[in-house]
Parts: sequence; structure tokens; C-alpha cells
Amino acid sequence: MPVCNTTCLNQTWLSTSSLVASWDFDNDYSDDENDYDGTPSNGPVFVQGYVNQAVSFAANSGQMVSTPYIPLANKSFSINAWVYPIGLTNLFHSAICGLCPMGANDYCLHMTFHNNVTSFTQYFGFYGDDVNSYAPAITVKNWIHVAFTFDSTTRTVSIYRNGVLIRSGTTNSQLKAKNGSFQIGTIPNLVGSSTTLQVHIC
Repeated sequence: MPVCNTTCLNQTWLSTSSLVASWDFDNDYSDDENDYDGTPSNGPVFVQGYVNQAVSFAANSGQMVSTPYIPLANKSFSINAWVYPIGLTNLFHSAICGLCPMGANDYCLHMTFHNNVTSFTQYFGFYGDDVNSYAPAITVKNWIHVAFTFDSTTRTVSIYRNGVLIRSGTTNSQLKAKNGSFQIGTIPNLVGSSTTLQVHIC
């Protein structure tokens, strides 16, 4: 997968000079930056992706890829992914990725598709201090590029879809967790089951 800059879209919100981790899921779970290799659980599979391959997570199977702790606490960061929702089935949230140590909900970070009763939209939160994009609705069986950014100085959270800012807001919180694995596909202590999702992430 190309690094998520102008080779992905006609947008440049991510500087490759500060890239911490990138997983192209091209037949393995390794981090292209060689620091945060993933470990699969419950059998996600490789499928045709937006570029080369992607990893696919089946809904309600607890499938995920976990990495060692990534130190995002008290820092600005941007998380970007190519996703292909095949179906959105969770009653509340369908996970994209996040971090949520067991027994420490107030320390969680989650990026999901949120069920707004009539549609699913992008959602970015620090457990109870969140931003819901509300619109536009996610459509299934289409590749989309999603991005979630956090500015630790202004405490501004922003949600992008295909390079376009669709929602931003300020938060009283930020990521507090100093441990725990970064999880893709399911966030077990917060979002119990994944969407049926194919993903590249960086």
C-alpha cells in the first residue's frame, strides 16, 4: 500500500517524516516501520485490497490484529485507513481501531462506525468525550479513506472522509493510557464485535 499522502488521494494531511507505524496487510501483519508488528486473533483473513491485499474481519467473531502499545498518550496524532465495509451489523459501534486497557474505560481511544439508528457514521472518541460525524452515512461495498486527527495543544479532534473534513470539535480529554495493545478490527474492552471490514491502516 502506498503511504497515505498524495499517492492515496489529492490531499496531504499526513507527513511521512513523522510516520510511527504502517500496516499494508499484504499477506502479513508486519509494521512497515518495524516497531509494531501485529498479531492476529480469531482468524482474520487476507483478501484483495485497495492496493495489493487487505485484512478482512468478520462481524461478531472477535477477529482483530493487536500490536504492542503505541505511545500516543498526551500527543498529537493522525490515524488513517482505507476501509471497505461489507456489512455494518453492530447495534452501537463497529470498530475500526483503538486502544482500551482492561478495567480502564476512561483511558480508551476508539475510532469506529457508529450506529445512528438510520445509518452508520464515523466516530472518534476518548470514552465519553467523543465526536460523532453524524453525516454523511457510510455506504457498504465501497473503498473509502478515513482519517482521525487529534491536536493535543488545542485538544481538537477532527474526522475526515476521502480527504474532506466532515466534523471537528474540542474535547476535555485526551488519550491517557500508558499501556495496552493497539487493536484493529475489534476493541474487546469497549466494542465487542467488529464490522465485516477490510482494511489497510497507517
